[in-house]
Amino acid sequence: MPSAPALSERSFYRKFTDATGKTPAHFVETLRLDAARALLGNGMPLKTIAGKVGLRSSARLGQAFERRFGMAPSLFREMHGAA
Repeated sequence: MPSAPALSERSFYRKFTDATGKTPAHFVETLRLDAARALLGNGMPLKTIAGKVGLRSSARLGQAFERRFGMAPSLFREMHGAA
């Protein structure tokens, strides 16, 4: 079994941020919100979408969505013609 690289959390954070231009948390949130936007077109309930993308509740999904895109997930769904 290969051994894990010896990299402290702080070093990982710094190297990741330098390589991607985003913090690890921002990167993961971006992946989650991109997945949520794709699922919003399926007409799934927000609570279900939140669970599928790794957010704990529809409230957290709404907060992250508003912070990133400036609108509620339900408004995004309406604007993009989804059910």
